[in-house]
Amino acid sequence: VLTITVAGAKAPIPTEAVHFDQEGCRFHPHVAVVPVGAAVRFLNSDDTNHNIHTYAKKNTGMNKNVAPAGTLDQVLDKAEVIDIKCDIHPWMKGYVVVTDATHWATSAADGSFKIVGLAPGEYELSWWHEELGKGKTALVKVEAGKEATLEHKVSAEKKAGGARRR
Repeated sequence: VLTITVAGAKAPIPTEAVHFDQEGCRFHPHVAVVPVGAAVRFLNSDDTNHNIHTYAKKNTGMNKNVAPAGTLDQVLDKAEVIDIKCDIHPWMKGYVVVTDATHWATSAADGSFKIVGLAPGEYELSWWHEELGKGKTALVKVEAGKEATLEHKVSAEKKAGGARRR
């Protein structure tokens, strides 16, 4: 997830709930990004029961059953990354990123992304990855009539220390 916050601007809250579906015993999308104050509709498109177990720290957590064709709605009013799991099917895991940023994108499998609607200027781009966590920010310059490019390499660096105690 890549985010940019434009000073003095505010992201519009969608009038319809953002869908986060359980289909084929997987969460679709795997990562959903929503602005602070948006509603998320958790759906079950499978023929089996699932549950929505949210591991929220700032928003209200949830751990509820969702019958086939069922839905649950929740308004998320605090910025955070929320792990979503199905306790019935432990391999099912997804994320809802609640952001106070004004612009965002999720990267494609090859790491490419596109953020549209930025006026010319220089912006600080932040990123989050499900395994790497929150990364260092990068500056990107947007010029009128041109597509800005940014190459930012990331790697999973193993941190020293932290040996497990017995």
